[in-house]
Amino acid sequence: MGAINIRRALALSRNVPAVKAAYVVGDGSAKPVVEGIRRMGDPNYCRQEENAGGYGLGAAIGACGTKQTELVNAYSTLARMGVQKDVSSVIEVKNSQGETLKKWKDEGKQVIDSQSAYIVNDILSDRTPGLHGWMGVNGVRTSAKTGTSDKGSQPKDLWIVNYSPALVMGMWLGKLRH
Repeated sequence: MGAINIRRALALSRNVPAVKAAYVVGDGSAKPVVEGIRRMGDPNYCRQEENAGGYGLGAAIGACGTKQTELVNAYSTLARMGVQKDVSSVIEVKNSQGETLKKWKDEGKQVIDSQSAYIVNDILSDRTPGLHGWMGVNGVRTSAKTGTSDKGSQPKDLWIVNYSPALVMGMWLGKLRH
């Protein structure tokens, strides 16, 4: 295919540019990419592979296992312009008298430069034919990323994360036994 810019590479799901970028940034290793994904809110990304002897440059294109909730949380960091917040399914706990016993703190930390997050969000908001047309919300700019894992020539898992500054949604299709 020859030279390709990052916007087009992401739109066409080309893996080689991402792997090459990880190679250059990590001096031959995907470690900086994995650490960045972990800082974004996916703390267990590549842990199984790491514990089993390591992960390769494929980690830059999603070759490591992860939980859907943690993947969505990492993309939430992009939606918040680089601010990472911990996942919480409980916002507030009250006793029978209505007194608040514990309340979730809406705190976050800047883990990605906001300008870098803006550029990634802009790239992922391009209206790629056949993808974003059915996911967009009228009047709301959304960004999306899809991914697959294959077993031989057959797709094993399919996922998508679609997001705006107000809402992040993730969907996974696959078989639990994989």
